[in-house]
Amino acid sequence: MLLGAGCAKSVWVDESPLIPDMGGMTQEVKNQIRDDGHLGSWKRIHTIGGFDEDDANIEDILNLVRDLRPHAGGEEIRGLTAEELKYLEDSICGKIIELVDKELPDIETGYHNLAAWMSSIEREEPVEVFTTNYDLLLEQAFEEQNVPFFDGFVGGHRPFFDSYSVLNDGLPSRWNRLWKIHGSVNWASENTDGSIEIWRSLNEEEDAAVIHPSHMKYSQSRKMPYLAYLDRLKQFLNKPEAVLFVAGYSFRDQHLNETIIDGLRGPPSTQVFAFLYSELEEYSNAREIAKQNADLSVFAKDAGIIGTQKQEWESCESDSYPGSDTIGLDWKEVEENQWKQQFKLGDFEEFGNFLGSVIGR
Repeated sequence: MLLGAGCAKSVWVDESPLIPDMGGMTQEVKNQIRDDGHLGSWKRIHTIGGFDEDDANIEDILNLVRDLRPHAGGEEIRGLTAEELKYLEDSICGKIIELVDKELPDIETGYHNLAAWMSSIEREEPVEVFTTNYDLLLEQAFEEQNVPFFDGFVGGHRPFFDSYSVLNDGLPSRWNRLWKIHGSVNWASENTDGSIEIWRSLNEEEDAAVIHPSHMKYSQSRKMPYLAYLDRLKQFLNKPEAVLFVAGYSFRDQHLNETIIDGLRGPPSTQVFAFLYSELEEYSNAREIAKQNADLSVFAKDAGIIGTQKQEWESCESDSYPGSDTIGLDWKEVEENQWKQQFKLGDFEEFGNFLGSVIGR
């Protein structure tokens, strides 16, 4: 599985998402920076990076801030001081932590169904879950369902990241794998003699840090988990008969996309199935990759790309609901007596329900 921000957004509490997607997070960060009186610095970063203010990605913004900070010194760089850059980094990370540090509600969610499915049968190979999310919803669901998992950290007092263990398969298959590509709300870091140590924080009073990947130039040790997890994804996709299901991911991370494309160039038996929440037109990167790689099948609400060919879901004329017995598809009346099938499994909650039905839950 590769799970993106749309999965967390699928969990609703009090008529709103438990955790917003990237667009929602970006707007929340902007609101805080505006309220703090630093909107000018926010706009300046957008100008420097050439970011569209209506369609900015908070991770790209943070990467640029972190790239500029070491070069600021005591002077301004591109119109921003070191103090302003530090404020932007601290505010972005702090707000993200506030937004994603949430508990799963006491209801059945897609996460609970995923965990139940993972624990439903004995497996010769473990399920590997890659996620770009920083939250702890997967960990909570796994622990509630007693699903053993390994995430690359070892130890008891202050678990540290061990890249060697990530790339080796010495653990039993009943231990599923969880790879948090973009970091986690419960990771902490410390700069010691120019080298950044990363560990999983077990002390709530510690300053936990969201560890983002940066595509820019800074400490190799800081990027270590990100690179190790991407290497693990490459390794997984090169296994014979590997199958990757993608949910909640909009294909906006170019480095992650390149890793998937490289995997599709490996064994001919590798298959990737991407379930998209909205209409196909909204996912330009996914469309481009699927049209060039027959082993990537994309399923969006209104259409799909299978074997590099775009196909729309079926339409029909009927004066009443046509009825549907096809998994993942249902009918919607788009005009009077005109019905069109729509794909539902791009909603992670529906995907979880499907997994639950597989095990008879």
